[in-house]
Amino acid sequence: MIASQMSAVMNKPIQKIFFGSPGTGKSHRIVYEIIPNHLGILESTNPENIIKTVFHPEYTYGDFMGKLVPITRKERVEYKYYEGHFLKALSRAYKNIVDVHDKNGVQTSEPNNVALVIDEINRGNSSAIFGTVFQLLDRDENGWSSYGINLSC
Repeated sequence: MIASQMSAVMNKPIQKIFFGSPGTGKSHRIVYEIIPNHLGILESTNPENIIKTVFHPEYTYGDFMGKLVPITRKERVEYKYYEGHFLKALSRAYKNIVDVHDKNGVQTSEPNNVALVIDEINRGNSSAIFGTVFQLLDRDENGWSSYGINLSC
């Protein structure tokens, strides 16, 4: 997709919630209509730009944002960082923005969109999972959040 087509596809962030009875095609519509037609992301060519997760009762802020996990090796404890789905999407979006700038910082094309798809959002404790990130959904007319937040993992 060329840059002029991409900017016509989407020029500001969107949040959509699809609801309905099980088996009514919500996930199918997201994968085969919304993501390719409205966001311009083709899973066959750019699967890294689609991050999917499923909320459930045990899903946590750490699962969504990222967390340190202790790993015991013999007599030693090491910590490994696992990035959560939100930070994975955020870092991918940032990388896409950086990739369309030349070495002088001039933007050469439009960045590729990134989709974070949350399935079964009602099954998890959304306020605990999102934390302060929930405030980022409240945007001004330019698509920017009206709140500053600090992320803690």
